[in-house]
Amino acid sequence: MIDSLNYPFYIIDVSDYTLKLCNSAAKTIFGDYKSTDTCYFLTHGRKTPCTGEEHPCPLEIVKKKKIPITIEHTHLDTEGKPRVYEIHCHPIFDKNRTVKQAIEYTMDITERNKVERSLQKSKENLNQTNQLLEQILNTTDILIAFMDPQFNFVKVNRAYAQADDREPEFFPGQNHFDLYPNKENEEIFNRVVKQKKPYFTIAKAFSYAEHPERGVSYWDWSLIPIFDFDNKVIGLVLTLQDVTDRVRMEKALKQSEKKFKSITDLAHEIIMRIKPDGKCTYINRSGVEFFGKLKNEMLHENVLNFVHANDLKKIKLFLKRVTKDIDHIEETVINFIVPIGIRAIEWNASPIIEDSRNVVEVQLSGRDITELQEELVEMNKLAAVGQLAAGVAHEINSPLANITLKAEYLLNVINQNASTLENSLLERELISIKNEVKICSKIVTELLQFSRKMHLIPVKFKVKSLIAELLNSPSINSRLIEKKISVNLQINEDLEAVGDKTLLSQVFQNIINNSIDALENVKAEPRITIAADKKGNNLEIKMTDNGIGIKKTNLTRVFEPFFSTKPLGKGTGLGLSICRGIIEKHKGKIKINSTYRHGTEILLTIPSS
Repeated sequence: MIDSLNYPFYIIDVSDYTLKLCNSAAKTIFGDYKSTDTCYFLTHGRKTPCTGEEHPCPLEIVKKKKIPITIEHTHLDTEGKPRVYEIHCHPIFDKNRTVKQAIEYTMDITERNKVERSLQKSKENLNQTNQLLEQILNTTDILIAFMDPQFNFVKVNRAYAQADDREPEFFPGQNHFDLYPNKENEEIFNRVVKQKKPYFTIAKAFSYAEHPERGVSYWDWSLIPIFDFDNKVIGLVLTLQDVTDRVRMEKALKQSEKKFKSITDLAHEIIMRIKPDGKCTYINRSGVEFFGKLKNEMLHENVLNFVHANDLKKIKLFLKRVTKDIDHIEETVINFIVPIGIRAIEWNASPIIEDSRNVVEVQLSGRDITELQEELVEMNKLAAVGQLAAGVAHEINSPLANITLKAEYLLNVINQNASTLENSLLERELISIKNEVKICSKIVTELLQFSRKMHLIPVKFKVKSLIAELLNSPSINSRLIEKKISVNLQINEDLEAVGDKTLLSQVFQNIINNSIDALENVKAEPRITIAADKKGNNLEIKMTDNGIGIKKTNLTRVFEPFFSTKPLGKGTGLGLSICRGIIEKHKGKIKINSTYRHGTEILLTIPSS
C-alpha cells in the first residue's frame, strides 16, 4: 500500500535520523538508500540535520511538541535541481508516549507554487486592470453603461449618471426602458441581442421624458453585445456621446455658408476653397472670370494645373505651411497661366479645420498684382543700381583717397627738397600707390565677375587633388606657413566630382583665404579642416576653422555684395557673393554656421554627377 503512493513516504528514527522505511516513490526521486543513511543526507545531501528558520527540521519539532506538523522544504532531485516539497511529519509513540519514530511524507508542490504565484500575479494584474478601467470609466466624457440581456443596468459610469442628474448607485437593477421608454430603441436593443451584431448610429435625436425643458438633444451611440464562451449574449455595453452642439453648429454653418456665398460673389477679389492637394471646392464669381471656366468646371478642377511651372514647388510648400500651422494666416505671390496671360496673384490663406483639429480645406483670397509687381521690379532695378553705385564708390573712394594723399605728399617733398629727394622714400611711396591701384583693379575685376553671366564647362575631377593643389600654391602655402596653420584633409583619394573646375577652384580658394584671415590672432593651434563625402546624389564639402567666427548680427548679411567684416582695404565684400553665385549655378547650396570667437563651418553641397 505504501509503495502504491505516488509521493515519497518514510519512517525515520528520531534519535539518529536514519531511514527505517522508504517507499518506491522516494527511491525514484532520491535513489536507493542504505539503512545507515540519514534523511537529511538523502534529501538534501547534507552532513548535519536541517537548522534555521528558513529550513527547520520537522523531526525536532515533532519530538518537542509531539504533534503532527506541515512545513515546506527545498530538496535537490537526482539531477541536483531544487524542488519545493510540502513535508508532513507525524509522531510514532512508544507505550510511554515518547516519540521514537516519525512518519514523514513529502508532496512535490513546485508546480503548484508556480501556479499559485501565477494566479496571485493574475489576480494583482486583474485588480490593477479593474482599477484602471474604473478610473477610465469615471474620467471619460463618454456615457457608458453595462446591462444584462434583459436591459437591466449592471453598472454605469459617472458621466452617464450625471447626464440624468443622478448618482451611479441609482442605476444597478433598474431597467433601461422603465427609465427611458422608447419603442424604436427597444426594438433596436432586442435586435442586437437576437442577431448578435453591434449597432451604431450618428446624431440620433432624443428627448428626456423627465426633463422636457432640455428639448431635443442629439447623440452618437453604439450598442455592443458581450458573449460567453458558448457565444451566448451575457450583456450589452451602451456608449453615448452628446453631439447636440455639433449638430446645431452644422445647421448654423449651413446658414452661414449661404451668407458667405452671397457676400463673396459681390467681392472683386478671387475667393476660393481648396483641398490641401489643390482641388477646388468653392469659387466666387471673380474667380470664375479669372480662370475663364464655368463654375461647375472649376469645382472639379485642381488649381495647381493653372500655376506657372516655376511656381509649382512654391505653392506646394505654401499649402504645406498653411495646413501645418492652423492658427496662422499665410501670404505669398504665385504666378498663374490663365486665358488673359501670366498673372501674379497675391494670396492670403487660412486653414479650415474640423472638430478633431485636422485641416480639411484651405480658404484663399487673392488679388491680381501683376501691374504693381511690374512697377516694383522697375523700382528694385533702380534701387539695385543705386546700391551698386554706392558700394563701388565706397570701396574705390578709399584707395583713391590714399593715392591722392600719397601723390600730394610726393609733390610737397619734391618742391621742398628737389635736389635731395631720396630714392628710398620715392620707392616706398610709389609702391604704396601701386598697391592702392591694385586694390581698385581687384574691385573692378570682382565686380565684373559678379555681374558677368557664368557659362559652366563641367569636367570630372578628383576633389582631394584639386584642393591639395590649391593648398600647395605659393599664395596660400606661404600664408599657412607664416601663420603656423595646420590643415587636415579628410577626403578619399578616389572621390570625384563633376563641375566647372576653374570656378569651383575659385570658391575653395576664397573660402580657404577667408579662414586664414579669421585665424589671424588665434594663438592656440590654429587649424583648418576640409572634409568631403558623397551623400546620395550629392557631394558635401565641409570646410571648418577655429578662427574668430562671425557675430550673429552679421551672419545673415555675409552674402550681401560689398558687405565685409574685414578691416578697410583687406576685402571687397564680393568674395562670398561670387562663391554663392558659382555654387547655385552648379545647382548646389552654400550654408554658413558660425559662432563668434569659436570658429566657422561652411557646407557646400553640389550634385555629384
